[in-house]
Order: sequence, then structure tokens, then C-alpha cells
Amino acid sequence: HYYITNNLSSGVMGFLGWTVFSCLMLTMVAGKKGGSVVSVEELRELLMESVQNTISLTALTEQQTQKMEKVMNSLEEAENTIEGLKEKLASSEEKFAEQIEMLNGEQENTHASLSAIAETVSELQKKAANLTSDVENLDSKMVKMTDTWPQGSYCILANGECPIGFTRFDGYIRAIQTYAANGNYIRTSHFGSSNIRCHGSCGQYPNYYAEIQIVSCCK
Repeated sequence: HYYITNNLSSGVMGFLGWTVFSCLMLTMVAGKKGGSVVSVEELRELLMESVQNTISLTALTEQQTQKMEKVMNSLEEAENTIEGLKEKLASSEEKFAEQIEMLNGEQENTHASLSAIAETVSELQKKAANLTSDVENLDSKMVKMTDTWPQGSYCILANGECPIGFTRFDGYIRAIQTYAANGNYIRTSHFGSSNIRCHGSCGQYPNYYAEIQIVSCCK
């Protein structure tokens, strides 16, 4: 700024000095050639006109200097703003890179977790298949055990239909006289198709009757 202002001021002062020098030289040349000599008043008017022009030029120079200073200040502010924006952009890019790196890490961890879960599910499916096979084998063995009875002659209490190879037999004793009809003397119970109970409803008859029914399967 100082350089521009000084150059403009030096130019104005140089122009003023050159104007005065030119006037003096014109006067001297006119005198030597025998021409009309410029009077003092004319020279004064010429100088005054030059001074006025110089003053106007100086004012114009100051205005241009002020405008140049405003432009330079605006440029400086713009440069500062650009530097601030560059810093913010660099910070944003750094944060963005950190976020991307974090997301990539989380994605890798997620893939690893999904792989581990898939392996666990596969192992559980294999175990479930093995358990299903074991259950089927146990069911088959139970069916075979149910259909297979030890050799010999014996009876078992029936519970509904008798197994294949067994014959159903049933018998009962009814109207058994007891001392009383309470739980100390008659306790109702069922053994498959067999039972012990009161004859009729407990206490229905004055002598407190009970009955026993046995249903068996024999071979």
C-alpha cells in the first residue's frame, strides 16, 4: 500500500514540477526568439491553473489510493477466509476418514460375528439331526421292547387291551363287609383296569360293603 501511495504522490509532485519548469522554459524560449514575452500575470494564471490541475490530480490519486486500500483489505480478508475454510475442510476430511475407518472395522467385526453365528447354527443343526436320529432309534427300541415279552407262563395286570400272545382274565369280589367305610378300611385305588373301591357309594349300605375287581393278561 505504501509503495503504491508513494509512487502516486511522487508522480503528482513530478508532474507539478514539470509543469512549472515547462512554463519557465516556454517564457525563456519566447524571449530569445524575439516573440512576445509572457507577462507575470499570464505566468501566474498558468501556474495557478497547473496548481489547480495538480490539486485535482492529487485528490483523484488519494481516492484511487483509498479504493486500492479497500481492495487490498478485501483481498486480505478473502485470503484469511480461504485459509479458515481450508483448515475446516482438512479437519472435516480427517474426521471423515476416521469415520470410514471405524465403519470398516465395524463391518469386519460384523462379518466375523456372522461367520461365527453361521458356524454355531450349522453345529446346532448337526446336533439336532443327531438327536432326531437318536430319538427315532429309541422309539424303535421301545416298540421292539413293547412287542417282546420274556418267555414263560405268567400274568400281568391289564390296562385296557392285552398284548399280543396274552389272554385276558378278570374276576371280582363284591359286597365285602367292612368295619367302616372310611379311609382306614376302604381306600379306593385303580391298578390299570383293576380297582379296589366301595360297593356302590361309600356308606350307601348299612354294613359298609367294599369290592375288589382284578383284570389280568396271562400267557
